[in-house]
Amino acid sequence: MLNQPVTLRHLLLLGLLTPAFLWFVQNFSPLISPLLVAALLAYLLNPLVGFVSGRLPRLPRPFIVAFIYLSFLVLIIAATSLLVPTAFAQYPVVLDALHSLPEIVAQLDTDLASLGLDLSLTDAARSLESRLIQSLDPAAALQTLQRASANIVWVLLVVVMGYYLLLDWARLRNWLFNLLPAEQRPDAERLYDAIKVVWRAYLLGQLALMLIMGLLTGITAAAIGLPGALDIGILTGVLDIIPSLGPTIAIFIAAIIAWVRGSTFLPLSEPAFMLLVIVLFSGIQLLENVWLRPQIMGQRLRLHPGLVFLAVIGALALVGILAALVIVPLLATADILLRYARARAAGEDPWASLPPTY
Repeated sequence: MLNQPVTLRHLLLLGLLTPAFLWFVQNFSPLISPLLVAALLAYLLNPLVGFVSGRLPRLPRPFIVAFIYLSFLVLIIAATSLLVPTAFAQYPVVLDALHSLPEIVAQLDTDLASLGLDLSLTDAARSLESRLIQSLDPAAALQTLQRASANIVWVLLVVVMGYYLLLDWARLRNWLFNLLPAEQRPDAERLYDAIKVVWRAYLLGQLALMLIMGLLTGITAAAIGLPGALDIGILTGVLDIIPSLGPTIAIFIAAIIAWVRGSTFLPLSEPAFMLLVIVLFSGIQLLENVWLRPQIMGQRLRLHPGLVFLAVIGALALVGILAALVIVPLLATADILLRYARARAAGEDPWASLPPTY
C-alpha cells in the first residue's frame, strides 16, 4: 500500500478539491484569521488538558476543558484589568514627555554637534510629536475603541470556536479521517502525527526565543542602569511572541522610562540615555530577527535559516502579524506534505523521504 503510485482517481480528487479550496479562501477569507487564532488557542491549551486528564482520569473531559478554558479567560481578563489602569495612570507622564520632545531633541542635537555629529533630529521630532499626540487624543482613542467593538463578533467567534476545538478535537480528527478511503487512513494518521511534531517543535522554539530575548533585554537594561530592568526583561520576553509589534512596544516603553527617569548610574542626560536604550534594544531585536529566530526555528523545523528569515519578513510586510506568527510552521507542514506527495507520485516509500525525527 505504501508503494502504490498516485492513480487517476487521486488526480481527479485533487482536481476537484483544489478549486473548492480556492473558492472557500476567496469567499470566506475573513473567517480564516479568527479560526486560525482559535485553533492556535486550542493547540496551546490541549497539552494542559491532556496532563490533567491523565492525572485525574475519573473527571469527565468536558469538565476539565471547561475549567481550564474558563481559568485561562479569567487570567487574560485579570491581566488586562491590571494593565489598563496602569496605562491610564502613565498617560499624563507620557503626554508631558511628548510635548517636551522637540526641546529634548534640540538639546540632544546640541550635545551630538559638540561631538562632531550633525543628525538634525529636531524636525523629525516635531513630526513624531504631532503624530503620537494625535494617536493619544481621547477622540482618536474613542474611534479606535469603536472600530474594535465592531469586531466583537470575531472575538466571540475565536472564544467559542477555541472552546469547541479544545473539547471535540479528537472527534473532529477521527471524523475527518473517516472521510478518507480505508486504505489511506494509516497514511493520514502518520502525516497528522508528523505535523503535530512540527508544531510542537515550533512552540518550543518560540518559548526558547521568548526566554532568550527576555534575558538579553533584562541583562542589558540592568547593565546600563535602566530602572525596572527585570520588569522590562519580562515584558519583552512576553511580547516577543508578537512579531514586530511586540518588540516595538517594548522598545517604546523602555525609551519612555529612560526619558523620564534616566540611568541609575551612567553620567548621561535623559535624552542621551533614551537614545542609548533605543539603539541597544533595537540592536537586540535586529539580532533576533536576522540570526536567532532563523537559526532556532531552522534547526527545530529543518528549514533553511534564510527561508525562515524571508518567510517571516515577507509575511509581515505582505499579509500581517498573524501570518508572520504562523508562516514558519506552515512552511514546515507544507514541506512534509510535499515530500509525501512526491514520494507517492514516484511509487516510493513516503516515510523514507521524511527526516527521521518526524
